Amino acid sequence: MSHSDSSEDYLIFSDFDGTIAEVDVGYRVLSSFSITGNDDLEELWNTHKIGARECLKLEVERIKSTREKMLAYVDRFALDSEFVRFNQFVADKGRNVIVLSDGLDFYIQHLLNKHGLERLELHTNRAVFKADSLEVEFPYNDGCGNCGACKAERIRTIKSRESFHGKVVFVGDGYSDICAIPEADILFAKSDLQKYCLSENIPHTAFETFADIGAALFSDWK
Repeated sequence: MSHSDSSEDYLIFSDFDGTIAEVDVGYRVLSSFSITGNDDLEELWNTHKIGARECLKLEVERIKSTREKMLAYVDRFALDSEFVRFNQFVADKGRNVIVLSDGLDFYIQHLLNKHGLERLELHTNRAVFKADSLEVEFPYNDGCGNCGACKAERIRTIKSRESFHGKVVFVGDGYSDICAIPEADILFAKSDLQKYCLSENIPHTAFETFADIGAALFSDWK
């Protein structure tokens, strides 16, 4: 499927974990620094017995570590090999990718800063460090009530803020991205989000890297 049109005005939103980042950094961080592990919580979330917000709150309560130790661990993870180039290409056209995540700000902002992307607009949950423990705040909690930071609500709010009338593009990889689907004119999906779209017959374009997205959206992408 191609949506290529160099003159099209796109508002591009992307998930972070497993999408902009090569892997689910948040899952690895929260699991690695948990005093008990999180397999039980993941099972409860996957079977819809608890929501994403409740799951994150419980995961965070099990953390025993400092910000410094956790960020040192985060440094081992990489971004999609084409994301920096893709964002620069979009920026040259007058826009930037807007990052929507149901993860935590401290590791996402750290990885974005590391790659010179500190100016990207980021909407996510907020980590509050206290000695060797961690708490979470939900500044974007006016959406579905299940997500920590509901991506559908964020897209609607930002579209209104920008008085935007072009096409909304959303890029994601997991179940936390499902809320964004009705708000997207063009949907790019991989991994669990792609499986969900296939099972529900939801139109989408599969991708591996942001180079695939660039080629699909822009006729002048090289």
